[in-house]
Amino acid sequence: IPPEAMVLEMYMSGEMETVFRAFRERGFFPASEVHGPTAMYGGFVRTMEMMISDLPSRFRQTLEDISSGEFAQRFQAEREAGYPSLTQALSMAGEQDPIAQPIAQAEARVRSLLGIKQQEAGR
Repeated sequence: IPPEAMVLEMYMSGEMETVFRAFRERGFFPASEVHGPTAMYGGFVRTMEMMISDLPSRFRQTLEDISSGEFAQRFQAEREAGYPSLTQALSMAGEQDPIAQPIAQAEARVRSLLGIKQQEAGR
């Protein structure tokens, strides 16, 4: 799949925005009424797959990491070191950086083709 097709289909079409607006306005489960049958079926099947996977275990591990203070300790060490991991992550998210991810570059091409101006962070 071309990266441009993926980003357009996954989120640049605005469909995700519509879905999350429906979650907010209708509620999580009632929001399914605004979806077509393909999305409803896919959502149901994938949700059931996640429920029987190790995803609940991963959520519990994440909660424990936060509750125990381990995440805060690692983040404090990250801050004291000048945010090296965060700096690398931000570089990867950039469109022009040498280590930019293909998805960031595809997003830039789709925005250009659709005439969408990229907004600054925090706007």
